[in-house]
Amino acid sequence: MTIVGLTGGIGSGKSRVSELFKQKGIPVYIADTEAKRLMQTDAGLKREITRAFGAESYTESGLNRSYLAAKVFGNSTELAKLSALVHPVVHRDLLDFASRQKSAFIVYENAILFENGSHVFCDYI
Repeated sequence: MTIVGLTGGIGSGKSRVSELFKQKGIPVYIADTEAKRLMQTDAGLKREITRAFGAESYTESGLNRSYLAAKVFGNSTELAKLSALVHPVVHRDLLDFASRQKSAFIVYENAILFENGSHVFCDYI
């Protein structure tokens, strides 16, 4: 499976380009969307987030985004801790997603492709 990385800053057109690929029937994996999903649904990740940031990380309705944001944004150590938990789960999910596709390639949209080391999964960027 060929993985084409799509990256860029806010407002650079990643979402628009991803949509164009989807319209052509090309599978697109959007890291930000999938990370949010996995933080809500992956039992192991939820357990690790709770262990690292406290029981307040989740409420009855799911991820307590405001609590977690207050913990990590503006604190590079805490953000790195959260990233170290989330990124490996997203990477594993990306590879699983790629293995299930029938097309010649997929697009992997990730705004921080190089910063989080995800570029190593890409054949082209």
